[in-house]
Amino acid sequence: MAKPWDDSLKKLVHADPQAFVSWFVPGASFIGARPHELKNWTLELEQGLEQGLQRGQLEALRQAVIDVVVERFPKLVRLAKKQVAVVEDSELLRHVLVKVSVVQTAEEAKQHLLALEEADE
Repeated sequence: MAKPWDDSLKKLVHADPQAFVSWFVPGASFIGARPHELKNWTLELEQGLEQGLQRGQLEALRQAVIDVVVERFPKLVRLAKKQVAVVEDSELLRHVLVKVSVVQTAEEAKQHLLALEEADE
């Protein structure tokens, strides 16, 4: 929440930026206003963080599918690694994780892993 002194300071700086810069940092020069630079940088930072979190979530889900396959169906590990490596949909990975966790046979697990390729397209 902005305070009255925030608005006053903004008006003071906007009225004579060079005087403010010289007062704040003796000997400094005001080069020019950059009104959108910080806003864009903040937006890019937020987008980068969000993308990083999404990538981390995808990697965690991929590894979880592989971990379940390693424990339950060791012969399907190579297939599982190949199939989950290309999937970019976290919901799809979550679905396959549940399926390979509850199926009874390696053949059923294999079908779900192979279905990843078709479902991700």
